[in-house]
Amino acid sequence: MAVVVKKAECIGCGACVGTCPFGAIEMREDKAFITEACTACGACIDVCPVGAIVRETEEKNVAMDKAEYKGVWVYVEQVGGQARNVAHELLGQGRLLADALGQELAGVIIGEQVAGLAKEVFANGADKVYLVEGPEFSHYNTDAYTITLTDLIKTYKPSVILMGA
Repeated sequence: MAVVVKKAECIGCGACVGTCPFGAIEMREDKAFITEACTACGACIDVCPVGAIVRETEEKNVAMDKAEYKGVWVYVEQVGGQARNVAHELLGQGRLLADALGQELAGVIIGEQVAGLAKEVFANGADKVYLVEGPEFSHYNTDAYTITLTDLIKTYKPSVILMGA
């Protein structure tokens, strides 16, 4: 949820510049400009006298087409190339849910040298496996795994994702 300046509405008063606790707003060409230092705290939104600074989601009104989203996914958590027990349990429940919805069940595996897990995922009822391998996944890193899973979701659009807690 980014904070953005509607350039056409900005009057260049500069009220937002001093309000930003992170110094993330500059004046460029007599308009407010939000830099990379912005943390989206929203302090500037309240002080803009003309409402030219908004949260990006407030400005957009895009309807999501739910028909584009199909499939039940199970994130296969693994450590050292071995699937956690919760992944097997979720694949069983995922199979029941996918059948009830009339959709495919897919396992998602992320890691280094984990292709062998695909056989287990298929053996536990999956119709499909999304496998992402690489040396950058040799040690768990929340950011790397999150970015990868988010990219998969945006690309393939599952309707349900099951993950162990």
